[in-house]
Amino acid sequence: MVKRDLAATFGTCCRFFDRQPVIAYGAALGCVALAFALRAAFGLVNPGIVPFATLYPALVAAALLGGPGPGMTALMIGMLGAWGLLLPSPWLVPLSQSTVANLAVLAITGGALVVLAATLRQAITQLLVIAPTVS
Repeated sequence: MVKRDLAATFGTCCRFFDRQPVIAYGAALGCVALAFALRAAFGLVNPGIVPFATLYPALVAAALLGGPGPGMTALMIGMLGAWGLLLPSPWLVPLSQSTVANLAVLAITGGALVVLAATLRQAITQLLVIAPTVS
C-alpha cells in the first residue's frame, strides 16, 4: 500500500508539472542553483572537488519532475555555471583543453542522464495510468 501511495504521489507531482510548465522550468533552475550552492559548500571543505559533481542529481531531479525540456534546460544552465566555475574569468581567458574536455564530459553524461530520467518518468507515468487502483 505504501508503494502505491508513493507512486500515486509521484504521478500527481508529474501531472502538476505537466500542467504548469513555467513552474517545471523554475524547479529545474532551482535544482541547478541548489547543486551549485552545495558545490560551493563542498568546495570549502575539499577544494579539489569536480566542478559539476553535484550537478548530476539536479539533472535527474529536473528530468524526473518536469520531463526532457526542464531536464535539458537544467543541463544547459548547469554547463554555463560549470564553465564559470572552471575558469576564473570565463570571458577573458581562452578555453584550455582540460576545460573543453570537462565540458564535453558534462554535456555527454548529463545529456544521457536527462534522457534516461525522462524515459523513466514517461514509463512510470504510463504504468500509473494503466495500473488498476488498489483499494
